[in-house]
Amino acid sequence: MEVTSLVKKARQFSKGSELFESRRQRSTRWYALTGIFIATVFITSPAVWRKHIEVEEGEVLTAPIVAEMDFDYVPPDAEEKWEAAREQSHARIYVFDPRVERQAIARVEKILAAARQLKPEAVQDPEELRIALEAADPQLGIWTTGEIVGLAGLSKDERFGERVRNLLENFYFQYVVADSAVKYRYLSDFRRAQVISAQEAEQVVETGGEALRSDGVLDRSAIELHRVLEFPNEVRPQLQRRIDQLILDLARGNPKASVLRPGQTEAAKRLINLVVKPNLRYDAEATELARENFERPATFAQPVPEGTYLAGNESTSPQTPHVISARESTLLHDYRRTLRQWTLMQLGAQAIFVLIAFIIVAFFVRKSSTDLKFNSRTIYLLSMPVLLALGLGRVFLLLGDVPYIGYAFPAGLIGILAVLLMDVRMALLLVTWGCLLFGLETRFEFDFVLVGLFGGYTAVAALYTFRERREVLYAGALIGVVNAATITIVHLINGKTGTIVPAAAVGAFSGMLSALIAYAVAPLFESAFRITTDLRLLELSGLQHPLLRRLEEEAPGTWQHTLNVTKLAEPAAQAIGANYLLVRAACLYHDIGKLSKPGYFTENQTTAEEKRRHAQLSPHISTLVILNHVKEGVEMARKASLPNAIIDHIQQHHGSSRVNYFYLKAINEFEEGKTKDPVREEDYRYPGPKPQSIEAAIIMLADTVEATATAKLSSRSVREDDIQLLVRNAITEKFNDGQFDSCRLTMQDLNVIRESLIRTLRSRFHTRIDYPPKSGGTAKAKGGAKAPGADGRDGQSKATPQKARKEIATAG
Repeated sequence: MEVTSLVKKARQFSKGSELFESRRQRSTRWYALTGIFIATVFITSPAVWRKHIEVEEGEVLTAPIVAEMDFDYVPPDAEEKWEAAREQSHARIYVFDPRVERQAIARVEKILAAARQLKPEAVQDPEELRIALEAADPQLGIWTTGEIVGLAGLSKDERFGERVRNLLENFYFQYVVADSAVKYRYLSDFRRAQVISAQEAEQVVETGGEALRSDGVLDRSAIELHRVLEFPNEVRPQLQRRIDQLILDLARGNPKASVLRPGQTEAAKRLINLVVKPNLRYDAEATELARENFERPATFAQPVPEGTYLAGNESTSPQTPHVISARESTLLHDYRRTLRQWTLMQLGAQAIFVLIAFIIVAFFVRKSSTDLKFNSRTIYLLSMPVLLALGLGRVFLLLGDVPYIGYAFPAGLIGILAVLLMDVRMALLLVTWGCLLFGLETRFEFDFVLVGLFGGYTAVAALYTFRERREVLYAGALIGVVNAATITIVHLINGKTGTIVPAAAVGAFSGMLSALIAYAVAPLFESAFRITTDLRLLELSGLQHPLLRRLEEEAPGTWQHTLNVTKLAEPAAQAIGANYLLVRAACLYHDIGKLSKPGYFTENQTTAEEKRRHAQLSPHISTLVILNHVKEGVEMARKASLPNAIIDHIQQHHGSSRVNYFYLKAINEFEEGKTKDPVREEDYRYPGPKPQSIEAAIIMLADTVEATATAKLSSRSVREDDIQLLVRNAITEKFNDGQFDSCRLTMQDLNVIRESLIRTLRSRFHTRIDYPPKSGGTAKAKGGAKAPGADGRDGQSKATPQKARKEIATAG
C-alpha cells in the first residue's frame, strides 16, 4: 500500500510539474510577444522620435519649423476682431417714413394758405395774425412780430410757395435726415444698413451707397447718398444754405426789388426750419436685436495645411538665421498643443496597425509553416531580423537630414537573414512585413516602401540556392544595383531628376550594407537561436573538419561508406526539394561514432584477425558495440561543437531499426541450445528516435541502401533489376518497420527518393565491357582458365576479335 501511494504521489508531482512548466512556457511566449510588440511600436512610430518644439518669441532659428500635419490656428485677437467686425458689419436698422416729406410740404402750404386768407386789416395786427396762424398750425411756436408780418407778405407771392416746395423735395431727395439723439459716422464706414419702411415694417431695403427716393424705394440712377447726416449739426447748415439760395432766387426774380425785406427773410427761414423733420429714424431696439443675432463663427480657428512654414522659411539656415516673431510664437504654441493631441492619436493608430500586422504574420506562419512552434524562440527568430533593419532605418532617419535618406533602409538585410535562418517563404513574408512597418517610420512614403520591397525580394531571389558564403556579398552587390535602378526609375517618373544620382547612391549603399551586416551577424543568430544556417552547412561540408580528417585516416572504410551515402542522399534530397545542404553535411558526420572502435565494423576490417572479432563475442555484446556508435557519435559531435541539426541526424539516422544480423544469429544460437538467455527484440534495436524530418529519413534510406548494395552488388556485372529490387526492399523494410511515422514523408516523396537512389546506384555499378585478348583466336588464361570476356555468361561461343571490336565501338 505504501509503495502504491508513493507511486501515485510521484505521478501527481510529475503531472503538476508538467502543468507548471506548460504555464511558464505560455507566460514566457506572451511576455516575448508583448516585448517585441512594444519595441516595434517604439522604433516605427514617428510620434516617439518627434523633436520637441520649445522655442519662444525672440529666439533664433537656424532651420525652419514646418508643420507635420494640418491643424487650426486661433489668433489671440480673433474674437476681438470679430467683435469689431460685428459692430461695423451688423445691420443698422432705420425706419424710413416717406410721409414726412409730404407732411412738411402740406404744412407749409397750410400755413401759407392761412396767411393768405387773412383780411388786409388783419395783416396789420400782428397779434390777430399770430392767432390765425396758430389756428392753422398749432406747433407754430413763438414768432417775432417781424417774422409774422414777413410771412404774411411772403404768402402773397405764389413763387415763394412753389420754391419752398421744390426746396423741400430736393432736400429730402438728396439727404436723409437723422435723429438728433443718435451720433453717426459716415455711412461708408458701415458695410450694411437696413432701412425699414414705416408702412411695411417687414420690408428690408439694403443701402450701400445707393440713393433713396422719398417713397422709400432705391434708385440706383439717382444722386449717390454719401452719408447719414446728423441733425441739426450737419443738416442745419445744408438747410440754411438752401434757404439763403431760395431767398436770393426770389430777390432776383422780383423786378421791383433787389432783396426781400428783413422780416420776410427771417420768416422764410423760420418756416422752412419749422417744417423740416427727419424722415429716417434710427431703431435702437431692432438694431440691438440684429446685433445679438449676428452670426458668430463656430470657431475662430484658421486652417494651417501640412508643410506650412510655421517659423522661418526655406532660406533659414545657420548662415541666415531667423528670429521668431510674436505671431510665430503664438502659432507655434497652438501647433504644440495640437501636436500633443495628434501624437497620442497617431501612437494609438500605429499600435493598432502593428497589431494587425502581427496577427497577419502569425496567421500565415501557423498555416504555412508547421515546423515553427508558437514559443518565445520562434517569436524572437521571426522578429529580430525585422527589428534590426527597422532600428537601422530609424538611425538613418534621425542622423540624415536629406529627403531621400529613407532609401538607406536595409530591407535586403531582412531577406538575407530570413533565407539563411529560415526559408524562402518566410523570407518573403518578413521582407513585406518589414517594409510595411518601415512605412510607419516615413509616414508611408511610397517611394521608400517600394524600393525596400524590391531590394528585399532581390535578396531572397539571389540566395534562393547558394553554394558559398561569398554569395552573400554578391547578393549585396545585386541588391545595390536593383535599388539604384528602382530609385532612378521612380525619380524619372516623378520628375525628380535633380536628386537621381545621390538617391541612387544611397540605395546602392543600402544593398552593400545589408550584405555586410548579414555576413557579420549571421553567426550570432546561429548561436543565439541554435540554428544551422546554410552557410554553416557549407563550412561543415568542406571536408577539412578535424573529425572528418580523423575518419579518413582512422576508419578509411567508414569514410568511403560516408562518401557513398552522401552521393546517394544529396540527389534524393534535391529531387524532392528537401534541404540538400543539411543532408550533405549530416551524411558526412553520421558515422563519426565509429571512430571509437573502427575495427569492429565490417567496412574497416581488412585482415582475417579483424574479421574474426565478432566471432569471439556473443551476439548481444556485438550488438551493443554496433549500437554504441550512435551514442559515441553524439558525444563527439557535441565536443566538437557541431550544430544541433547535425547531432539530431546522427541520433536519427538508424531510428529504432533492428540489427538483423546479430538478432538472427542470437535466435539461431538460442534455438540450437548454445545459450539459455531469451532473445528480446528491443535489445537489438537502436535507441532512436525515429527520423523526425524528411532529411533524416533520406539519410536513413541512403545509409541502408549503400550498405546493402556494397554487400550484395559486388559482381562485375550488375543488372538493373537487382538494383531496383534492392532499393525497393530497403524502402519497404523501413516503411513496414514504422521508421517514417514521425516525419512528413509522403508516398510520392518515397517514389521520387526510390528513383533517385536507383539512378545513383546504376551510375555507380555501371556495366563495363570485357576487353579482347592480346593474341588472336581462342585465348585462355594460365591454368586453362578463360580470359575475362572470352565467352559469354550464358555459355555461348567464344568471342572473336571482330566481335570484341564491335562491343568496344558500341559501348556506352
